Amino acid sequence: MTSFEAIHNAARSLYKTSIVDVYSVQTQWDNAPLDIDDSSLGTYNCWSRFNIRPGLTDITELGETKTYRTPGIVIIQLFSKIEEGDRDALRLADKIKETFRSVTTSGVHFRTPYISNSGRTDNKWWQINVYCPFYSDDTD
Repeated sequence: MTSFEAIHNAARSLYKTSIVDVYSVQTQWDNAPLDIDDSSLGTYNCWSRFNIRPGLTDITELGETKTYRTPGIVIIQLFSKIEEGDRDALRLADKIKETFRSVTTSGVHFRTPYISNSGRTDNKWWQINVYCPFYSDDTD
């Protein structure tokens, strides 16, 4: 059984071990304080915000054993300093896309990620989002 906690742990672990730890990306996690040191932004000169949004669970198979599918999306927001270009943030977005593309970890199946440019968020940051759709199946 893949619980909501297990889904969150699998997604966070994949991002932390493959991106945050490898490229020293400062990250604001769900329900954690924002404590970013913009003088030390790591390999790609940006910081990230990590968010998981599960969707509605629905039944996908009937019978003696039922299968329930929970879809969702991981949203990773990348912030780079305004007026310093977006090359580094786009390179990091590509690394994230490669990391999550068609990967299954701990029962969570990631599909094809996509990147969207959100642009200027205030007078200090340029924002690029990486969307990583997923689903997880439970049976009973």
